[in-house]
Amino acid sequence: MHVDRFDHIVLTVADIDRTCDFYQRACGMEIVTFGNGRKALQFGRQKINLHQAGKEIDPKAARPTAGSGDFCLITSVPIEAVKRHLEASGFVIEEGIVDRTGAVGPIRSIYLRDPDMNLVEISCSTSSGDSGSTSSDPAIIDEAHVTATTPSLDIAVLPGDGIGRAGASAHPP
Repeated sequence: MHVDRFDHIVLTVADIDRTCDFYQRACGMEIVTFGNGRKALQFGRQKINLHQAGKEIDPKAARPTAGSGDFCLITSVPIEAVKRHLEASGFVIEEGIVDRTGAVGPIRSIYLRDPDMNLVEISCSTSSGDSGSTSSDPAIIDEAHVTATTPSLDIAVLPGDGIGRAGASAHPP
């Protein structure tokens, strides 16, 4: 057997609408509705399915908990531009820009918290080994190069480096 990529991950969240707003504004993710009115955050060839805390859908994690996520999103947008976008939009950057090691090589990262205090790492590859898009246009939001009407990030999920951090809320009031 050979695993190629993530299809989706699931985040248990306290407030689905607030989570959707955060990821749409911070990362340019598309909010999609599927199944019986379920919500997900679509980007590239992946998505983040959302479960309402206390109303999770079976099968589910053994102990679904809002705020227990820690993951890394890869963008082709230069990390300095990502930082400027987040700061101009009122998001609190917890750490970064810092050098890290991603799944396929060196990355430059910034960290912030979503409304449930999940640790969100946004990174840009510093090597040519990344198989993501090479566009530097912040309006490109997926691997098919669909043009968005607002600046977004071209992102793909990679396993995070597992570094947990405490800090201020990453979303503006």
